[in-house]
Order: sequence, then C-alpha cells, then structure tokens
Amino acid sequence: MSALELTRNALKDGFKIVHIYADTVGDPSKYADYLRINLAEYSQIIKGVIVQPKADRDYKVVSASSICAKVTRDRILKSWTFK
Repeated sequence: MSALELTRNALKDGFKIVHIYADTVGDPSKYADYLRINLAEYSQIIKGVIVQPKADRDYKVVSASSICAKVTRDRILKSWTFK
C-alpha cells in the first residue's frame, strides 16, 4: 500500500495528519509534489510534506514505520505457500 493510500485512509478515518514524512529511492521533490497534489483536498490539515532518501535515518517516526512494515511483511510471508 502506498504512502498516498495509507494517508488518505487515515484522513478519512478521522486522523489529523499534520506532517507527512516519507522515504524514497526516486526524486524526492517529485514524490513530495505527487503527494501534495493528490492530497490537495486536505491542504488545510496537512502543513508539511518531507520526502527524502534515508528518511528512516533522520526521522524516528519513519524508522518506527519501517520496522512496523517489515514485521507486518514478515508475518504475512510466513503464511504464504510458494510453488
């Protein structure tokens, strides 16, 4: 699930997201613009979008999210049957 979809779902569920921090392997400014454009309807709520490579190194919230995502992925993979 992408950062955009996760953010939209959280906002629709009533969460008040003020800042978005995201890691990227591509062009950070393009991805930040992509998020801003696609979340324009929430521009009164979202005050900042920070996208950078290695964001998990610089922002604890990104590091924690990365750990949660990896644990979730590992749990899902344990139940998969590979041919």
